[in-house]
Amino acid sequence: MSVTSDFSRRTNYAFAVGEGHEQALRLGSHQDPDQWDRGYPLMHATLPHTSVIEQPTLTSHARAAVAQGAAPWSTWKIRVGRDETPRLGEYSPGDLATIHVGSDHVWLPGGAHQVRIASISGSHGEAFVDLETIPAMDSR
Repeated sequence: MSVTSDFSRRTNYAFAVGEGHEQALRLGSHQDPDQWDRGYPLMHATLPHTSVIEQPTLTSHARAAVAQGAAPWSTWKIRVGRDETPRLGEYSPGDLATIHVGSDHVWLPGGAHQVRIASISGSHGEAFVDLETIPAMDSR
C-alpha cells in the first residue's frame, strides 16, 4: 500500500464569485477561523460561479470549498490478488469499497476506511492488480 497526499487545494477561506460586475457583483464567502487558531496560515480560494444569482447558493459553494479543503486529498494505491474476494470483475472504478487497515500500520489509523475505486490496473495473467482509491467524501 502506498499513500500520496495533495495539499494544493487546502482552503480555510473561500469566495464564490457569482453573476454581475463591479458594484453589482454577487459574492459568497465562508471561513474556518478555528484552523488559524490551530496555527494554519490563511489559505484562500476564489471560485468562479458566474451564472449563479442567488446569494445562499454562492455561500453554499464557498462553504463546500472550505469543507473539501479542510484536509489534504489522499490517494491510496493497494495491490490485491485478482482471485481474492471480491474477485477481479466484481468491482469497477466508481464503486465504494471498505479497506481494513491493521492497528500496527506505520502512519494510517487502524480500522475500516471507506474509499471509492478510482482506477484498476494490471497485466493480463498477473496474480495481482493495483487499485487506486480516493476517500469517500463523508470520510475525509
